[in-house]
Formats: sequence, structure tokens, C-alpha cells
Amino acid sequence: MPLALFSLALTACGGSEPSEAEIRQAFEQQTQGVNGLLGGLTGQKVEILGLTKHQCKERQDSTAVVCAFTIKMKIPMMGENEQTTEQAFIKGNDGWRLVGR
Repeated sequence: MPLALFSLALTACGGSEPSEAEIRQAFEQQTQGVNGLLGGLTGQKVEILGLTKHQCKERQDSTAVVCAFTIKMKIPMMGENEQTTEQAFIKGNDGWRLVGR
């Protein structure tokens, strides 16, 4: 298989939606600001204990992808919390970013 076709095949296989690990990474990047503030005030931080991706679909009005996932977090002064939610992600040069709904 020529190199150009091989590259195209790899792009088609995995570039259209974030993986579970990429969703977690995007969410961790989002919490860094919160953790910076909390760490300075309380010495504690939000921790992601687990994340399970359910499904993703393209958002009709943009280039974002909306993914449903269950996230389990440890939140200072609140303890452990688990919720299933949908969030929108968009792929940039530095990977997938959380952009809201």
C-alpha cells in the first residue's frame, strides 16, 4: 500500500471522535485552572477517579463532536461524585478540547 493511502486509512480510522483517554485528558486540562485555585486555598484538588465513554455524535451546527460519558471524581469538601453527562469536544492542533454543549 502506498504511504499516502496508508496515512489516509489511519486518519479515517481514528480522527473523527475522541477516544476515552482523549476525553479524560481534555477534562483534566479543563480542571487544571480549578485545581490551581483550590490548591492555593485548601491544598486539595479535583481528582478524576474514572471515566467511561459511551458514545459520540457529530454536532450538526459546528465541527464539534458531542460525547456521552460517565465520570467519577473526588471533589474537595464534597467527596466522590459520579455522573453521566454529554459534553462537546473539538479537535485542535494540541488534541481534543472540551468546549461545552
